[in-house]
Order: sequence, then C-alpha cells, then structure tokens
Amino acid sequence: MAAMMRGGVCIICGISPFSHQHTQELHSFNHVLYEYNNYRKALVKNRNGIKITQEIMTEGLSPDDYEFIINKGKFVVKLSSEKVQNLQKRIKFKFVITNERKDDVLYMVRCGFLLCTERNNVYRVEDPQNVVSNGKFLELHPQESYPVYVYFEPNVVDLTEYVEHLAFKFQDPKANQYTFFRTLMVVVQDYQPIDEAIGSTHFKGEYWADNVRIIPANPKPFVKGVYSIPTDHFKAIYCGLKITKDTEAEQREIIKMITNFLGTQDKQTGDYISKLSSQNYDKFFHYLLWLDEACQALSLRQYNLSNVTMCIPIANTLELVVDGLAEKRPSLMVGDVIIIRLHRDHTAYEGVIKSVNDRTIWIHNVDPILLDMVEANAFIEFDVAFKLGRLTYERKHSAVDLCIKKDLRATLFPDVALRNRIIAERFNISNIQFYNDSIYVNPEQRKAVLSILNDTAFPAPYILFGPPGTGKTVTIVEAILQITKHKPSEKILICAPSNAACDMLTIKLAEVGNFQKGDLLRIHAESRTWEDVPSLVKRYSNHDGIHYTRLEPYQLSKHKIIITTLVLIGKFTGKYIPDYVFIDEAAQAQEPEAAIAISMVLTAKIIIAGDPQQLGPVCQSKVAERKGLSLSILERLMNMDLYQLDNEGKYDERFISMLKLNYRSHPFVLHVPNDLFYEGKLRAVNKKAENDPISRLCVPNLFQTGQHKRQGFPVEFYSVIAKEQRNGKSPSYFNQVEISVVIKYVTALMQQNNIRVEQEDIGIISPYIRQVHRIKQELKNRHYPKIEVGTTEAYQGSEKRIIIITTVRGQSDLLLYDAKYDLGFVKNAKRMNVALTRAMSKLIVVGNPMVLNTDHPDCDNWRYLIRYCEENNSVFGVSYQRRDVDLRKKITHRLSKYQQRNGTN
Repeated sequence: MAAMMRGGVCIICGISPFSHQHTQELHSFNHVLYEYNNYRKALVKNRNGIKITQEIMTEGLSPDDYEFIINKGKFVVKLSSEKVQNLQKRIKFKFVITNERKDDVLYMVRCGFLLCTERNNVYRVEDPQNVVSNGKFLELHPQESYPVYVYFEPNVVDLTEYVEHLAFKFQDPKANQYTFFRTLMVVVQDYQPIDEAIGSTHFKGEYWADNVRIIPANPKPFVKGVYSIPTDHFKAIYCGLKITKDTEAEQREIIKMITNFLGTQDKQTGDYISKLSSQNYDKFFHYLLWLDEACQALSLRQYNLSNVTMCIPIANTLELVVDGLAEKRPSLMVGDVIIIRLHRDHTAYEGVIKSVNDRTIWIHNVDPILLDMVEANAFIEFDVAFKLGRLTYERKHSAVDLCIKKDLRATLFPDVALRNRIIAERFNISNIQFYNDSIYVNPEQRKAVLSILNDTAFPAPYILFGPPGTGKTVTIVEAILQITKHKPSEKILICAPSNAACDMLTIKLAEVGNFQKGDLLRIHAESRTWEDVPSLVKRYSNHDGIHYTRLEPYQLSKHKIIITTLVLIGKFTGKYIPDYVFIDEAAQAQEPEAAIAISMVLTAKIIIAGDPQQLGPVCQSKVAERKGLSLSILERLMNMDLYQLDNEGKYDERFISMLKLNYRSHPFVLHVPNDLFYEGKLRAVNKKAENDPISRLCVPNLFQTGQHKRQGFPVEFYSVIAKEQRNGKSPSYFNQVEISVVIKYVTALMQQNNIRVEQEDIGIISPYIRQVHRIKQELKNRHYPKIEVGTTEAYQGSEKRIIIITTVRGQSDLLLYDAKYDLGFVKNAKRMNVALTRAMSKLIVVGNPMVLNTDHPDCDNWRYLIRYCEENNSVFGVSYQRRDVDLRKKITHRLSKYQQRNGTN
C-alpha cells in the first residue's frame, strides 16, 4: 500500500485511506475496481484447459437487423428499439463451457453478475440443471461441455447501452482456482452513425525536418518581437517549469526562481497562493504569457496535418478543413502562420490565416504556385504545419507594461480605504429621463447607472456583476447613453473579448440612441468577413462598402463612442485617449487582454461588466492557468476587500452592483443555477416563461412507450448510459445514443399538436464540436435546419425558449473506478452554468447518470441537478442506481468472490 501513497493520498484514486469512514469505503472500493480492471484483460482468454464459447440466439431477426461484435471478451449487440420490441424485448446469449483437459475433473463453483443490482435486472442467467443458481458445484469431466444461458429482458426499452459483466469461477482437484470474465452489451440506438470521411484521421502531429525550404508569405506578417521569450529562459519556459533528472543546473535555478516569483502552494490545502502585486504586475504577467505562448506553440505542432486537400472558396484564398476548431483544438487565430507543402515534399509555402470558421480556416498571402496547384487538381494532397502568430501576445505584454508606466496601480489594486470617503453625486435622473423605462423600476440597474454616471468608484473600476438574464447589456447601454447626454464632451471606449459581444452592444446602442456614424464607430479587423457583420452594425462600421478602411489613432478621437475588441484596440495605443472605458464580458478575458483597454487611459474611469460564474479566460498552459492567467480581472477584483459583501451581506453600490432580477427563465429553470452559483439571490420575473405551456409538457410522454404518463415539469433529465466515441485521433467526442435521444426530443416537440413550437424556439448545446456536427446533420436530414446547435462557448449570451443539453461523456464499463472517470466538460462548473442558464421555459439535460451522479467532487453540481429532477418526478430514460455506500459494498463483495488465489496463469 505504501507504494500507492504520496503525501498521505492514494495515487490511484486521490483519496486518503485514513479519512472518515465513508471516504475509506470509497478508497477500498476504488482499489477493488482498480485491481479488477488490471486483471480483467488477462482473464477473458480461454486457458488452463477451460474453453468458453459463445453465440447470440435471436430468433425472428436476420443478420441484417443487428450488428454483433466480439472483441476481447466483450459481446456487443447493436440494434434499434423497434427490433428489440419485435423480439418481445428478449435477446438470448449462449455460453458453452468445455473441459478440454485430458484427465482432470473441473468444478464450476460460481457463475454470476457483478452489477445486476445497478440495472434493474435486465439480464438473467440460467443453466439447464439449475446447478449454479442453487449454489451447488457443477462437475465437468474431461471433454464434457455445459451450456449457460443469459437472457436480456428489459421491462421498458430505452435508448441506451445495457452493460453487464458475467463472471465464471472454476476449481480443479488440487484446489487451484480460475476466474473468467465476459462482458455483455446491448446497444439500443435508433439512428445509424453518420459516415465521416473528412478530418479526424489527418491529425498526425508530425515534426517537420529542418531540410524543408520555406517560401515566405507575400506580404509576410510583421510582428515586432519586443516581448519574445528571453533566450536564457527559453528551455525553462518550454518545459513548463518542470524539473527532471535531465534538467541542467543553470535551468534548475531559473525554474526555481520563476516558480517562487509567481507564487507558492499551501502545504495544508494544496491551493496556489499568488504573489501578484502592484510592484511586480508587469513582470508577473510576462512570465505567465510566455508560459502560455510556449504551450500554444507546442500544442499547435501536435495538430500538424497530413494528406489533406484544399479548395479555393474565393480568389487568392485557400480553405482547409480542421476538426475541433470550435473547441480551440487546435487553438488557431487570425494572423497565425500556416506552412503548406506537397505531401512529403522538401519545399513549403507560408500562408496567413484570414478567418477561422466553425470547421474551416481561410488562408491568404500564399504563393501563386500553391494556388495554381489546387486549381489544377482539387484532390492533390498536402501536409500542413501550424505556426503561432505572436501579435496578440505582443499587445498583451505591451499593455501590462503601459499600465505600470502610466502608474495605474490605484485602478488595478484599489484600496479598501476608498469606502471611507464621501462623494457628492452631481447627477440624478428622473423616471422620464431614462431611455429604458424598465431600468427605473429595477433598483439594482438604476443604482448602477447612477453610480457610473457620477464616477463614484473612481479611481477604482466600477464592477457590474450581471448574472445570466439580468439585463447587464441593457444597463451598460443606459449608462453610456446617460454619459453622452450629461457629459457630451467625454470620449467613450467600449471593448469586449469577442466580435459577437461588440456587435450586440453596437446594435443595442444604435436601436436606442439613434446615433450618427460620426458619433458611433464600430471598428473591425481587416480579417473579419464582411458578410458576418449584422446589417445594423454595418451602418456604423469602418467599411466603405468595398473594403475595411484603415484608421490612424488620432482619427478615433473624432467619434464619441468607439466599439471594438480588446485585442484590436491595442493597435491604436498612444494617440487615442478615452475618458471612459467599458469592458463587457470581462470574465472571459485574460487580465493582460483586459489591460490592453485599461492601458489606453490616463485617468481611469473604468467600468468592468460580466459574471465570474460563467466562462472564464482560456489558457493553453495548465501551469499558467494554475498560477493566475485563468483569473480574469473581474474575478480578481471581486476577491479584493473593496468589492466584498459587508456585514449585512450587501455590496457597496458605489463600487459594485449585482443585478438580481432575471428576465429570462422560468423560476424552476432558474432554481438550480441560482442555488449553485448565486446563493439564491436571483429572482425570476419573466411571466411569459412562467406561463408558457411548454414548461408543463412532459415531452417523454410523447415518445416513450410502455411507461405511465407523468405530469410535466420545466426541467427534465433523460438518463442514457452509453460510451462516448471519437474518430481516429480527433480531439472531439460524440455519443451516438445521446444523439438518438436528442432527435427523439426534437421530433416529439415539433410534431406534437397542442403547443406551437417553431424550429427557432429550440437550442441544442453540446460541449464537443463533433457532437454538434452530427446533430446538425441529423436535423438537416429531418428537415429541421433552423434549430440552432452549438457548443457552450457559442451560446454564451444567447437564450432559447427550449434548451436541450447533451453532455456526451459517459462510460459503458460501469466498473471503472469513480475517481478515474474522465469527466471532461462535466467538471467545469462555469461551463455548466452557461449551459443551464440559456433556457427560458424548458430545460432538458441528456446524460449518463453513472458519471454525473457519482460521489466525485467534480460532480456535486450535476448530482444536485439530477436530485432536483428526481424530487420533481422528471427523470426519464434508463433506470439506474446511484453508486452509494451500500451499492459499493455489494459490488465489492461480489468482486471479492472472484479474487484469484492460485492457478491464475
């Protein structure tokens, strides 16, 4: 056991065996399953003169009606729910046990299931003489055979994977014991997987040799490398600050120095304690950005492609399919460099990424020779290598330096003593002066607008904490309009991490403020596709109808309001100095990215808006993430004393306001995220959603047969136990059985006659882009192209009347020990919060309860959701039993009966 321990914690399951009884039992259970998974592979083979053969007996079905797969002791039957019904919900497996020894008699001493208590006994084992079931020994003489039958007999047929583990135990006259395992799986899915010929298998990650001659892009992107990784730090940064036995002494010292500079780890809790301060702000983020850059450069290399084809969508531009783009795998940005060669050739051509789409990238500035090759032969195959573009990193580095050079420390690290000062509010707003009438009757929104207008937080940033659906954008727009009205000479800069957020603010301002183009300017990067820009936004854009117009920094001062992304505004650092800076969706941006906008000011009037409980900054480097790069400036500031709740549990509204009225969701839809992430402070006020008849519709009543009808509830959980899959080396997963359930839901909603549902009312969220593409294809095949399907990131800021979430991740092998579940998306609470808060009237979650409902700490939130649905009788799909203490004891006891003693070889 000592070899399995590190720091008092088990390296197998991450649990201390010396903790309280419940945790000790979980630790023991995990070890039993760990051993099972280790020796199961060896125990599926026929050996020691014992032979077990098997076959499937499906009378009434032809081989074309099902798929039967045998692989390493696992027997899988795939068929539709209709076919299972045709079999009267019964499938028969036959196992024939043969004693192939010449002399020895064998005794079968045990035969049974390991997990049948978890699956409502859908499997039943039977032997002709009832020997095993009566607990007797079965005597097998040399060359004698004996059959054992297993029946699959579910009460109700669900779309899922029915898995069971069958164990046989034998003993010979010398008391040697032998254990054999077989796994049975019946997969019920109503839609056949889509054949995919493109993408996944092209990821090779091959490193290109140095003898490749590279012809540069024309024109070649120029980035002044002021902030390149220092030469003496290069090895330390690129190894992720890890010290190994091969690390040179000089590098060891550099790694120790950087690690100590960034922070320490609490020996008691294991939490990281950052050393970020106003004195080391610039140097601190330089290190984190270098770590992130190195990791991104290395990660791009693993996505190098081989044997791919390209096309020419528009003149002088190549289009390349790259799987996983929506998940940032690979993480590509406009401006990154692409190197392309004929397969295995020694001459390569540089290009520059012009745009990043859902599944493709557009490449320009390539040599005409390459374009001619593609035009002449659409099937010609290329190898592609990705090279990191450094422009974004250079702007972030420059911004943190500028913040210190301009001495903005009082903004970045505001003093709690600011609470003690008295500020006379110069401006007041009567109810008829509000552009949006609803803000006047919302106390939090009204106070936020007044505080921003009166600069009550200055020089500290003012924080607008806007949980989902609480009208954060509306509040920002009102505050900006009031500033332009009461302070007409003030220049306002509005930034956000994404084009979508910038477009939304532009539209809201234009609709209410009726600005002229001279007053409001939306700046786009030249690489953005003009067709992607909303029509109303185009009216205020830096575009002359043919091309994007290039702007000089001094030109920005001619406009009252500038709207652009955080990274792009860095292009204008120097001569443009705004009076106000609004940063929306600040929780999604790395602090150095937000610093780009903050560094534009001389005297800081900064308004930071967002929700730290939703999606945070994306970091490539886990080391940089752990040491602080994943902490947005919004979240860091909210952890400071100035922005903390007072003794009465209230925020000081001179510095921060939390919006509490939720205008989006049904109260029961809001309940779970409100309790989990907002301490129950939100209040649902959308009467339309509350009275929507779709919230009271029990959708499974429309497509589940053989079950009693139930009352509807706004939140439904549909249980599916099925394993996720991926194509080749693709980084993206899909779950075909969950897709079947999603299609069932969509079909039922669209075809029921009592409540009108439009395609645009339904949104489907999946954490994996491969699941997104497959669902889109299934919907297209069924003539539902207007149903929006996207990843969690794509849905941030959006809402739909009905939201269906497919969690994808699951394990069909239920004996995988709990602590080793690859939870992926499941463990990200912020991503979960975004997904749960998009729905207005109906929220449907499709997932594997055996993964989502474990005792693992990462599953606490999902377990809360499932129990909420259980309490309201809105859990559907395959029956399951949560792996609690009693069930773990039963499984441990069953497994112990098949432990090996001797004769195991």
